[in-house]
Order: sequence, then structure tokens, then C-alpha cells
Amino acid sequence: MGVLAFTAAVFHRSALAGIGAETANRFAINSAALSSLVLLQLVVYTVLQIPAGMLTDRFGPKRCIISGMVTMCVGQVLLAFSHTYLMALGARVVGGIGDALIFISVLRLIGVWFSPRRIPFMSQLTAALGMAGSVLSTVTLAPALHAYGWASTFTAAGLASIGVAVMIALGAKENSTRTACPQRPKAADRIRSQLLDSWRQPGTRLGLWITFTCMFPGNAFLLLWGFPFLVHGELLSRATAHELLALLVIVFVVSAPLVGHIIGRWPRAASRIAVGIVCSNAAVWAAVLCWPQRTAPLWLLICLTAVMGTSIPGAMIGMECARVHSPEHRAGTASGLVNLGGYAATGTAVFAVGCILNLAEANGHSPGPSAYRWAFTSFIVLGAFGLYKILMWQRRLRHQPATAARGSERDDGSAGDRPGNGGTIDSRRMRRPLSHRIHHGWHMRGMAPDRLAQDIS
Repeated sequence: MGVLAFTAAVFHRSALAGIGAETANRFAINSAALSSLVLLQLVVYTVLQIPAGMLTDRFGPKRCIISGMVTMCVGQVLLAFSHTYLMALGARVVGGIGDALIFISVLRLIGVWFSPRRIPFMSQLTAALGMAGSVLSTVTLAPALHAYGWASTFTAAGLASIGVAVMIALGAKENSTRTACPQRPKAADRIRSQLLDSWRQPGTRLGLWITFTCMFPGNAFLLLWGFPFLVHGELLSRATAHELLALLVIVFVVSAPLVGHIIGRWPRAASRIAVGIVCSNAAVWAAVLCWPQRTAPLWLLICLTAVMGTSIPGAMIGMECARVHSPEHRAGTASGLVNLGGYAATGTAVFAVGCILNLAEANGHSPGPSAYRWAFTSFIVLGAFGLYKILMWQRRLRHQPATAARGSERDDGSAGDRPGNGGTIDSRRMRRPLSHRIHHGWHMRGMAPDRLAQDIS
């Protein structure tokens, strides 16, 4: 049920990906304004991550998922009957509010029903299967829009969310023995302290920049600019463009569990895998943008979409990095900061491409292959900046003392001896080989967080 809810959320989030031209014509807007429609929902989604986590802790994941689905339905219906750009912006804000409640609640359900050893793999698998919503929105909305019109298409999409909410209400169950202890709200100064402590942790910063750099190529391509780039920038047919976008999602679905399995077996390889994903994305984008002919060959575009399919699993490495390096009482705050970095990069990339294309439109011409190539050079610039930050925080983390790898203070400021609190670990466990601890899943249960924190960096 959680996967179904996340699939629906991704469907609504990427609803404009395959109908960018139709959206621009309906509201009489240029490329920059079109990108703002996507950017605004991303901003709302990102800003509400920490409040959404607090609501999930207070009311439980099931209620938050149902509330999110209903809110997204309202947003889609408002978009269906919007006739002005301002009304469309308001509809996307409402949709972003509902979207923010879904993924974090689904992750909470995973934490309730699965053992700690299986949580990372199940989180990757849920994210991978949920991204099928991007394919559904790209494949179904454009034909439905041409067949039934704007209002009918988006009204039907919104009502589908109500159907999912009913299924969640009837079918999803919460483990009351593990969720019946909501935490009391923290004071404002305590929340500020949590944020500052998480921000000062080098492991959180490394995770933030990994997610920042890995997430935006695939996300920005799927959310808005992939289809226009393939059709207007590379002069492919609409059918071929849909197939390439579907290939990106398929590679993501296949590679996400594989990346999770590799990191579970060899945690030392985590940040190296992330750097490899960033470099491979930069290399294939450079090949496409610098191709000597007017458009790149199809085989190179296939390579481009396939490589970008690994970018989102790479972003999940950053989430895992933050989890490993943070004490339990700051894990949620650290995850929120890391997720903030990924969607901030996505919004920056979406807006940058729109602004550059808008410069081409200012000359009175529709953007062509040359304009799209210049616009997507922003991906190279943003990726180079993120890679520099990753390497910088890798070096700082490796020089950090082992006792500070995960944080050595509990809420009361005293050292903790229990596993998972960053305190003293049984010396017999620490003397055993890393492969032995990995085999028995001790790193997933917090048995050796200090050593694992160094391994994953």
C-alpha cells in the first residue's frame, strides 16, 4: 500500500513532464514561467520535510498518507479548472503540501514493519517501484489530454488519488505496539540546536552533497525538461522520447536494489560509488553536448538516459551516509537536511534550464537544438560544483577522529554505552573483521557505528 501511495505521489509530481508545451499554451507562459510551476512544488515539498516528519510522529503514517492523498487530489482538481498562471501556481502549492506527507510516511511504515537490517534495502526498493509513477504520467497524460481535454484529464487524475486514499484506509495497517508512543513537540530552541548540530556533522554534509550532486540530473530530466530536450533539442519523435524516459526509470528500478545490496556488503565503497555515478553522468552529458553534429546519435542518447537512471540510487547513498554518521536522536533532522540538498539542486537545475531557454525565446525564435545544448550546460556546472564539495567533505571526514564519527553525545550530553549511541562498543565485536560484522548485519543494528561511519566515507 505504501508503494502505491508513493507511486501516486510521483505521478502527480511529474504530471507536467510530458505536457510542457500544452501547459505553456494553456497559461500563455514562457519557459522560465513553466519551470517555475515545477520549481514551486519542489520548494514546498522540500520546506515541509521536517514538519511532515513531526506530523508523522504525532499522528502516525497512515493518517498522514491519507491526508496527503486527499490534499493532492484537491491540488489536481484546482489545476484542472485553473485558467490563469496564478491559479496554476496555487494549485501546485496545494499539491506540494500533499506530496510532502507521502514519502516520509511510507518510510515510517517501513521502519515499523521491517527489521533494521532490511530497512535500507526496502527503502531503496520502495523508491524504485514508486518511480513508476513518472512513466505513468508521461505515457498516459499526454494522450488523455489530447483526447479528453485539460479539465477532464486532471480531474480524473485527482479523483484517482481519492481511490488510493480509500485503499490505504481499508488495507494499510499500523503496528500499534511500535507507533503508539508519539513524541512531545520540541521547543523552538531545541529544534534549532538539532539543526545546528546536524549541520556541523561532516557526515551529514557529505551526505547532503552526495544527494545534491546525484539527484538533480535524473530528477530534473524526468520532472520537466527531459521530454522537451529529446523532442525539440534532439529532434526525436514523441514516441521515441517516451521510450527513452521509460528506459531511465527502468534503469533506476533495476539499479536501486543493486546499489543498496552493494553498499550493504561493502560499506567502504559507498562514497566511491557516488563519485563514480557523478563522473559518469558528467562524461555522457559532455559527449552529448559537444557532439559535432546538430543532434546526437540515438545510441548516445540511450547511454545518456541509462546513465541518468543511476543518479537517483546514488542520491540514496547520501541518505544512508547521513543515517550512519548521525546519532539516533538526530537521524531525522539529518535526513531532512540531506533531502533538502537534493531537491534544492533539482530546483536550481530546472530553473536554470528554463532561464537559458527563455533567453532564446526573447529573440523571437522557438528554442532549437543549439539553445537546448547551451541550457543543459548548467548540468555540467552544477555537477562540477557538487563533485568538488563531495571530495572536500570526504577528506574532512577521513581526518575526523573515530569517536566523533557518529556523534558521542546523547540528549543529556553524556556519553552513551549502548550500541547505536556512539558510545563504547564491546571490544570483542570491534576486534572481529568488518566482513564478519557485515555478514551478521551488526552495522544495520547499530552494533559498530563508529567503525561503519569511517567505512562508508
